[in-house]
Amino acid sequence: MNNLKQSLSSYIDNYTQLNNQSPSDEEITKFKKEFWKKYYRDYYHRTKKQKKVLKITFNQKDAEIFNQYCKTKNKSGVKLAKEIIINHIKNPNQQILSNQTEQKLQDLIIQIRRIGNNINQQTKLAHQKGFLTYEHTFNQTLIRLSELEDIILNNVSE
Repeated sequence: MNNLKQSLSSYIDNYTQLNNQSPSDEEITKFKKEFWKKYYRDYYHRTKKQKKVLKITFNQKDAEIFNQYCKTKNKSGVKLAKEIIINHIKNPNQQILSNQTEQKLQDLIIQIRRIGNNINQQTKLAHQKGFLTYEHTFNQTLIRLSELEDIILNNVSE
């Protein structure tokens, strides 16, 4: 990007030298527009062998469903479609989760983090106070992990 700015600056400097005056704001805007137009045209020709444009068409109903799904994921249609396709190719057996299942999974992750945080805090405090032996800590950890396993089994139904 820095080289581009230098190129644009040198272009404006050359204009100034040829015309013995600085370009107006309108001319600078015009230069920038022409410069970026040339840049993107060159970029397209440099990269067209590396990239392939694919088009997807939807009927009206499917397009509305897809657009709504994009909004729930807070992603553009192109990025989301590319992500779904690439993920499906890399992991063909992986299924896309429903919004409800995904929300349950996110809630479960939050619960797991909270349990882990609680275990860490309790263990740290107990060690600082000298209340725990290794066996006691290990047994308490096993109890917490058992509780965590129960939560996972109860919340993940799909």
